[in-house]
Amino acid sequence: MRSWSSFCFAVAAGALILRSASAACEKPSQDIACMFQEPIEAAAGSYNSLTHQVAYCKMQGYDTVSRASSEGPSVFTSGLVKIGVGLAHNQFGSAADPSWLNLPEGAATCGMCLEVTKVSNMPAIADDLITWDYDRNMTVPFLAMVFDQCTDEICDQSGYLDFDVYSETQPVKKGNPRLMEWRAVDCPVGETHKLEYLVCTPGTCNADDPRSVPNFGAIFNPDFFAVFVRNHRLPVIKVEMEDPDTIAGVPSFRDMPFTSGLGWTWSGKTFQMDEAKDIKIRVTAADGQIVTERFTKSQFLDSPGAPAYRGGLLLHGQKQFSPSKFSASKQLMANMKEDTEAQSNKYVSLRGSMIDGEGKEKSGDA
Repeated sequence: MRSWSSFCFAVAAGALILRSASAACEKPSQDIACMFQEPIEAAAGSYNSLTHQVAYCKMQGYDTVSRASSEGPSVFTSGLVKIGVGLAHNQFGSAADPSWLNLPEGAATCGMCLEVTKVSNMPAIADDLITWDYDRNMTVPFLAMVFDQCTDEICDQSGYLDFDVYSETQPVKKGNPRLMEWRAVDCPVGETHKLEYLVCTPGTCNADDPRSVPNFGAIFNPDFFAVFVRNHRLPVIKVEMEDPDTIAGVPSFRDMPFTSGLGWTWSGKTFQMDEAKDIKIRVTAADGQIVTERFTKSQFLDSPGAPAYRGGLLLHGQKQFSPSKFSASKQLMANMKEDTEAQSNKYVSLRGSMIDGEGKEKSGDA
């Protein structure tokens, strides 16, 4: 079960521009900045048995039966994040109601961390996520990571959370969780946990094709592939790859639109690799930060596919976003009572501390 919608920023002319006032925080569907600043309340939640499946966000492998076997993002497998969760429509987005920036459902919310500050009627769940203790209550606060979309009818409730356990039975002896409160937070990646990239090409990342891939290049399709970004401190709103087919030696990045259920996709043009050039992936966070990762052709094509992802390629990056700037974004929204043009001018001025005028990196790791 899992979902959300609307956001105060719009992407135009390659820049983030504020598009609405803080009134959006009062709506049932909260945007990213609001979720980081305002607590979200929900009357009830539930549990989901998430074994032997990757779920919508591909944050775990098909052979998952416990945290240790999940091959999920390192910030999750290390135990820094307590549990995976499915998110309600209002915050995740749905096919009928895309999330903010008009992105397909889950484009930004997959992998987002939530701090659950209040919950009742929830037993203490063990770290392996297989067992629980009805004699003890779940200790708050704890961190959850968005693994999936809650598509059940009950998930029409704003703020609804569907907690993942690795057991065919669920801890419902005393009923489902109730009276929850949570907010979005930076994932606790620290200095150790860097960005991860799951690359899927046709025939991989597919439960029906349990292939072993000793060499990803043997099955890589340069005309169509997809990338899921994981282990990110902040929600991701844009993914680009440098087009190897440059004009007059001038590199250019090509936008990879998010395709529901597939990830950030490259299609419509053959990805021609050059032995002498690194492969570059550029990722933009919801607060405007940009990081660019470099991988060699050998890393991309000669590495073995991950059995847990049925041959998909799991690349471990060297960079990470800096702590979020949503506090500045919220203050900006609070000060904006004027017309749209004045709002945009003020936001671009603030944005100068995040990204320079040419869209180059000024924040995140170098």
